Amino acid sequence: MAETLSIRLGKRDALASLILSVLAFVSFGPSLFAGFISDDGQQYTYIYNYLHSQPLMLLQNFTSCWMQEPLWGLHYRPMMLLPLVFDVLVWNQNTVGWHITCLSIHSACTVLTFLLARKLLQKLAYFDGISIPFLAGALFAAHPLHAESVAWICGRVDSFCTFFYLTSFLSFLYSLDASGRPARLSRIVSLCSCAAALLSKEVGVTIPVVLAWYAFCSSLSAIPWTKAFLSALKATRVYWLLLAVYILVRSLALGTFVGGYHGFGSVALDAIWLTGLLHWRLLQGVFVPISLPQLTELDSAFRTLIALYVAIALASVARFAVVRDWIVWRPILFLSGWLLLAFALVARVWYAAGGLPGGRHFYLVSVPFSIIAALLVIPTSTKSSAEKQLQKFSIGIVAVFSILLAALSFKSSELWIEANRYEAATEKGIAALSATNKDARRMVFLNPAATFEHLPLYPTFVNLQGCLMPPLFPPDVHKKIATLRAHIFNLDLLNKSALVANMEQPNTIVFGFDGDTREIRTLPSDCFVSDPSSPSHISVDGKLQPLTKAPNVTVYAMSPSRSMKKGLIDCVEITASCVKSDDMSGIDPSMLLSWAKDFGDRKSGVLNAYKTPDGARAVWRIDDTDALAGSLACFMEADGKAHKYRFHLSEISSWILFGSLSDLQLTVSPPSTEITSVKFLNLENEIPKLSASPDRWTRQQNGTVAPKSNDALVLNFDATKIAGASHVMAEISKPFEYYEYFNASYRQDALSPNSLKKYSLEGLKGEMELWRDDFKVPGEYDVRVAAFNKDGKLIGYVSDPVTISIK
Repeated sequence: MAETLSIRLGKRDALASLILSVLAFVSFGPSLFAGFISDDGQQYTYIYNYLHSQPLMLLQNFTSCWMQEPLWGLHYRPMMLLPLVFDVLVWNQNTVGWHITCLSIHSACTVLTFLLARKLLQKLAYFDGISIPFLAGALFAAHPLHAESVAWICGRVDSFCTFFYLTSFLSFLYSLDASGRPARLSRIVSLCSCAAALLSKEVGVTIPVVLAWYAFCSSLSAIPWTKAFLSALKATRVYWLLLAVYILVRSLALGTFVGGYHGFGSVALDAIWLTGLLHWRLLQGVFVPISLPQLTELDSAFRTLIALYVAIALASVARFAVVRDWIVWRPILFLSGWLLLAFALVARVWYAAGGLPGGRHFYLVSVPFSIIAALLVIPTSTKSSAEKQLQKFSIGIVAVFSILLAALSFKSSELWIEANRYEAATEKGIAALSATNKDARRMVFLNPAATFEHLPLYPTFVNLQGCLMPPLFPPDVHKKIATLRAHIFNLDLLNKSALVANMEQPNTIVFGFDGDTREIRTLPSDCFVSDPSSPSHISVDGKLQPLTKAPNVTVYAMSPSRSMKKGLIDCVEITASCVKSDDMSGIDPSMLLSWAKDFGDRKSGVLNAYKTPDGARAVWRIDDTDALAGSLACFMEADGKAHKYRFHLSEISSWILFGSLSDLQLTVSPPSTEITSVKFLNLENEIPKLSASPDRWTRQQNGTVAPKSNDALVLNFDATKIAGASHVMAEISKPFEYYEYFNASYRQDALSPNSLKKYSLEGLKGEMELWRDDFKVPGEYDVRVAAFNKDGKLIGYVSDPVTISIK
């Protein structure tokens, strides 16, 4: 009888696994046509070129950081070579095949989640049913947050690690039940899978902790907790030894104990590590996984989701009120500890990634999350008819919920297809520009085009450059392409000094990508050339002409009072005063300077906020679809006094590329705001100069400069045009911590509190010598200067930074 039951259960498990695999495939089916996105093209060209030239060089990933590119972060993930090499050899440029691999890994993780839930409930709750493990697997298979791990080829680092993670855990459980040769074989499989998980992603370090926590929880009621603790450590001692070996090897390979993403050691992010577990953005991603661009389209799905949550909450309350199956406390205790550990480890980087785009960090977390969710809703006991009816009702609700999640995952996968089309238009446009300008030695990509509907495309310039390499594109494209900022996140910022230095080089083309029209736009070569007949410092009064007036706003057309070059305008300064009226309750007084003809059709979102010198809050606005700014805005002080508000146009690449003086409009709220002055300013008498001489420095493609020799690191500074300046201070950033990310602006009126070093320079003009001892760690460093008066107060603004690369 027992043998027959075993066979029957085996068939049920196989059928359940097959159904869950199909659900996993169908939920993310559109991702088959998502192509290469972001890092995918770079990783393809990396693997392809080494396989066809020096295949053994790929083994460098076991002795150094991933792909030998420390710019974006120090990661030790050599096991990721396996799926990449497989896809290159089997599928080559057939991206559908690559996504079949991704879906297969996700399906395997789904089946492992089901089998793990089955085994855990058998051992911790003595429940031998299949409904709870099956629905836990369904929740895992269909969760929309997994779209990044399935639709994005590089995102499968999480699913690949999770596959080995769950295999290690499941094999460990089987080894506890077996004896002799089967037990030893299961333990070997578990240890090998643990090592593979560690070499796939850093989250694998939690395996020994989770296994020890399981051993502790499983024996807690039988022996005292102190003995249970020691017994758990003894049962997992080999895993702890394996972890110690991994940490040693990883530290030697990376040259550091910590590693990870650069800039994630800030105090702000340390606080997020603790408080981010309950941050609304992360909770929204977990419980309402609908991206903002699709919220209107999926409004009915959103309402259905909320209704199902109400039903689930009622079923959960009834489940513990009617069914007293308190045997589930041990699996819930274990799974809760696992969930908190996994979530705490990724909460900080997930928060920094931003909601749904960082959903891959939730992949492993969703395993205990899905099992707990099923346990809290579906009763394990069906002794009475009431319990049976409640179980059927709960199963029905969770089943409908899983189907809805699958539908949302299907829609979420479609976003990645459109992101691929957007990225393809960018890359093909760059290739076409290169083909039509064969004499160009340098093509400077001005604006990032880094995001599409909240999905990251090119986090760094290296990603873009790697995608433009052979065999995907002709060999000359990646050699010509350059940028001003190594990290091309969705900050539409422009380092004007670096741009001018690039444009002074012969055969240079400056261009940008308009994500709305999907077209390349080039910048005239004389954009920043001064008119000899005009004074070097331009201060031109502006004119305002009312266009429309509504109860809450007034819109003005704006233009300079005389003809002037757009490239010579650094900012628009507006002097205004306002008082908040009673009918403006809930609305902050504000001004919005826009320059896009179709600004009303653009979806503008707030990028960042900071305090201006006069206390007003300035807000940069960007277009969510292509990271192009269509406007700048600031909130006004409603005290009836006159304040000056500055809109720094020359540091916005979208203005330089696409803006026109004839399209400038100013929107003011409240309409009673009194504007007393409008000026178009050039700020060369407020911003000191800092430059790298071509004789001593090589301007690299990623926007940095590298020293031509190790003898002297010398930059040139000039603050002679800053009125009232008595001395100059210089500061150097910490490696890879770029100053614009602290304020989302280059126009900063104070030195940074996060600098690596500050020191005073002699005179107002001369050479600034940098010392090798200041750069003990290889990396990229921002260097900038500021002018101070005799009272020690900073005058004007800090200079545009020069980013130097130290190997």
